[in-house]
Amino acid sequence: MSKAAFFASSKEIEGNMRQLTVRLMPSVGPMRKLHKYKHYKTFNAKINIVVKMERQHLLLAFGLLSLLPAIAQGCIMPYERIGTQCLFIDSLTHGSFFDMRLHCNIQGEGGKLAHIPDANQHTEIINYIKKNGLDRYNYWVDATDSDVEGTWKWGDGSLVPRGSPFWRYECDGHFTERPNVDSNSNCAILDLESHFRMADTSCLGDIGEVPYSPICEQI
Repeated sequence: MSKAAFFASSKEIEGNMRQLTVRLMPSVGPMRKLHKYKHYKTFNAKINIVVKMERQHLLLAFGLLSLLPAIAQGCIMPYERIGTQCLFIDSLTHGSFFDMRLHCNIQGEGGKLAHIPDANQHTEIINYIKKNGLDRYNYWVDATDSDVEGTWKWGDGSLVPRGSPFWRYECDGHFTERPNVDSNSNCAILDLESHFRMADTSCLGDIGEVPYSPICEQI
């Protein structure tokens, strides 16, 4: 239901409720005499209450209907369908890789930091971030090489794709590809500076002034 349809329905119900005053009130002749009826004001107040209740019911129904697309696609609030995944890009929450992992665990009926299965899904996520004005932050994804330096894995143990178009390049004259071999940079982000290509960084999220937010994936 569109907002226009919602308000049209609200007005229609209000008009119908007004018409009910004639049927529910004792017969007192023409409608012009209704205003002289001694109980009209009290009864009208009750009618107003009913009308407001009907509007609230319609508002609730409108809100529920707006959730149907996500529900139909198998996503539970706060997750929504982005490409092939149910994701929650939470730009309002910032913290370390470990804190954001825990944060995702308690979203909806359970979640985790997101993995990116392929280049097409990576593009879907980037487009969503830019389209919705969320392009002011770095975003954690569930990739780390904390077990073996240089061997990047997703949280489920599968290997993270390497090379373009996933990882960023350095503008150092040699186009050095990330991730670096650096024991202090063991967690991966979608990096604002490189238009949300992946980059390795400190798991504490304490490098630079750009906040580090999570992309949560429904499980």
